[in-house]
Amino acid sequence: MAKVQKKELLIKISPSILFYVFLFFAAIWFFEKIRNILFISFVAYIISVGLNKPICKIQDKFHWKRSVSSIFVYFIFITIVGIFLAIIVPPLAREFSVMLSTFKLPPEIDRMLDTFELNLQDVSRLTSQWGGSLSTAISVISSTFSGALTVIMTLVISLYISIEKGQVVRDFSWLTQDKKKIKQFEEATKEINVQLGNWIRGEFILMIIVGALVFIATALIGLPYSLPLALLAGLMEIIPNIGPTVSAIPAIFIALITLGWPGAIITLALYIIIQQLENNLIVPRIMQRSVNVSGLTVILGILIGGTIFGVAGALLAVPAIIVFRTVFETWIKYKPEGGLI
Repeated sequence: MAKVQKKELLIKISPSILFYVFLFFAAIWFFEKIRNILFISFVAYIISVGLNKPICKIQDKFHWKRSVSSIFVYFIFITIVGIFLAIIVPPLAREFSVMLSTFKLPPEIDRMLDTFELNLQDVSRLTSQWGGSLSTAISVISSTFSGALTVIMTLVISLYISIEKGQVVRDFSWLTQDKKKIKQFEEATKEINVQLGNWIRGEFILMIIVGALVFIATALIGLPYSLPLALLAGLMEIIPNIGPTVSAIPAIFIALITLGWPGAIITLALYIIIQQLENNLIVPRIMQRSVNVSGLTVILGILIGGTIFGVAGALLAVPAIIVFRTVFETWIKYKPEGGLI
């Protein structure tokens, strides 16, 4: 019987490979720890880009310092947002209160729920018990305080970014004396500011127009809660392709409950008409200076952003795509032949 020769496979792992593996997992751990800080900083950067143009105009017109112009514009911005919330929140709260107090399912859906033996009174009782607990009250207060603190910190960081415009480029020049890399960094930063600024201004105008169209259309057919539906439609415009479709769902559901099947069909038709006007007339005119992002890229960005940062990450998917794409295009432009960096 022939002897079977055993061969031993020896795998050598160099210390450098172990170091890079350790570095990779350390980077993941570090990113997880500072994830919220990165998110707040990115939102602050977007706000600073959106307010950069009025700051520059104020600075040029009145010959003020950059810091004074920034503080003035942020004060006006916060004042306008506060007035808007003071005007919109009370009627919005009243409409939601009326909607909850008069909520009644249509007979078809009510019978369907009865087949599943769903007792709405039990659900209501459990909800009231849960809502009245001390732990829930503490949780709500804590969440409110945390949210307010996050908003304040975001605005403060954004203000500092606006005031110290150009300081980032100067700081980068301290890290390297390579003029080519400094020029590459300056070009990428400038292009990101231009594209993000165009996108922010375009989205803002688009949200106002679509919200107004939805409000007028729903009010004309007598659909209740036109204001909340219009506000939802406007806000959902920040998510291309998916947002308009999502905003139509509650409107159709409310129309089904209050106006019946004919009203639901009319509401669906109105939203389709508004979306067609948006895609073929409004978006090409308003967003022509902004970047064009494919639908597939947007969906993948929303999924990735939603997975990492939740709903807020999904909302910020498009500006994140703009930043990454601009950085990649600049890197390709300056990449040496046959090199990676």
